[in-house]
Amino acid sequence: MWAHAWLTKVADNTMVLISELVQALGRLQFVYTTLKYDHPILAPIYTLACSGHPLSCMTLPVHVRTVMRWLAARILKRRKQQCALKIQMMGELM
Repeated sequence: MWAHAWLTKVADNTMVLISELVQALGRLQFVYTTLKYDHPILAPIYTLACSGHPLSCMTLPVHVRTVMRWLAARILKRRKQQCALKIQMMGELM
């Protein structure tokens, strides 16, 4: 999966171009919209994306690398999310 590969690559390299980080966050937003419990964990990455010029290269702080590794592990663990929707037959409505 793209998101897992990108998160792992950036966490291992420790350097990231801010414009690349912003683009990736846009894509990660779609991934983590479906994984609602993991979505708030993106906050440190958003803070880092807003802290520099888009063309600057920044060293990732340890807490952001830790969050990226954790999110990458969660993607592998939760590739599919079950929907707990139960359909009940209620007869005819009219």
